Amino acid sequence: MRWKFLFTALLSALVISTNGCNIVGPVAMVLEGPPTVPAMYQLDPTRATVIFVDDRHNKLPKRSLRSDAATVTERILLDRKLIAAGNMIDHRSALRVAARETPDEPLSVVEVGRRIGAEVVIYVTFIDFQITRDRASVHPLSNATVRIYDTVTNEKLFPAGDSFHPLRISLPPKTTPFFSMTLAEQSEVERELATGIGLGLSRMFYEYERDRTLSN
Repeated sequence: MRWKFLFTALLSALVISTNGCNIVGPVAMVLEGPPTVPAMYQLDPTRATVIFVDDRHNKLPKRSLRSDAATVTERILLDRKLIAAGNMIDHRSALRVAARETPDEPLSVVEVGRRIGAEVVIYVTFIDFQITRDRASVHPLSNATVRIYDTVTNEKLFPAGDSFHPLRISLPPKTTPFFSMTLAEQSEVERELATGIGLGLSRMFYEYERDRTLSN
């Protein structure tokens, strides 16, 4: 399947930064720290859960990238049985509800979750999303924030207080200059970056092995 192919490519060439835990490639180096990276948060597989990827500030070049990111996370959480199959609510349900809000009556994250029967909302918002910074080189980078809400108690479950969990994804530079890329090629890089966000988000919820040495 295409999403599994993208995972393989991203695992060998992705920079994921979450509160100081890094996976860096494909440069040659030795990473310090424990051999495994612990889960940031433990999900309850018995609770109805939805991934709500929001872009109210229009940082994404295409709205479909929200689904690209959320779909990856859903599949990994289901494959690892971190959420029971019957308790994973399709992310598109949250997007449809959020699309019906008005400027005069914006919906809270908790209200979006309640309207689709979710008890837990994994809420992702984008700070930036770019595949080029100078309109010449191609160096994909995205910064997002993650918060988890309980719609039953109306509380934020993670992280504590008013803070958010940062999620930074950086892909290695491409050899093709940005100005010579076709629209289809640009779209493919954007999808790779969105997929990286989905992979990085999923890794918040399970322990994984740190890559000890990486080389190209």
